[in-house]
Amino acid sequence: EFTVEANPATVDAEKAAALSAAGVDRVSMGAQSFQRAELHVLERTHEPIQVGETVAICRAAGIRSISIDLIFGVPGQTMASWRANLDAALAWNLMMRSLATVLMLGILSSTFQAANDPRIGLL
Repeated sequence: EFTVEANPATVDAEKAAALSAAGVDRVSMGAQSFQRAELHVLERTHEPIQVGETVAICRAAGIRSISIDLIFGVPGQTMASWRANLDAALAWNLMMRSLATVLMLGILSSTFQAANDPRIGLL
């Protein structure tokens, strides 16, 4: 297995084709969430729709194994939004490689979350 990590905001058809030609057979994307508000809190640069677009681009390039990372425990996240994230991942037939909690991982002190949510532990 030859895996690369990818940001949904930075993968295009040319990059996916180059990865496939180099022998990459799995892409792991840092989707983190399919909810715009949660992505904003996490300071992610991609839009929710870009995750699906990136999946389609990678599959068109011949990369069939695609996994994502999702984060639960995002400040402001609800059970409904978490369920929507899981439903979106299942709709795209994605493997969930990593389910991480913000509170378990901690947040670096330089981030918006750390400065604005006293519940978050700092690393």
